[in-house]
Amino acid sequence: AELPAGFLRVHRSVIANLAHVQGYERDGGRGRLLMGEGAPLPISRNRLPAVRDALEGGSLGGAAVVQASGSSGSKKSRDQGNV
Repeated sequence: AELPAGFLRVHRSVIANLAHVQGYERDGGRGRLLMGEGAPLPISRNRLPAVRDALEGGSLGGAAVVQASGSSGSKKSRDQGNV
């Protein structure tokens, strides 16, 4: 079945609403989609190129890409360190 415009399957068990994406994070071969609210969503290795194309192709106006270093954890844990 085809997904409505603005939605993208980023993992076998995850469909993301691109309107709520803040960016994505790469950690080695893995990826996580950073959302405006909630926990990051996993991106499968096979779907990472399509996610990258959707984000950088203008649908989000150039979403931020964050390189994960070490065990930085999720966006939430990084944000809490800045409080």
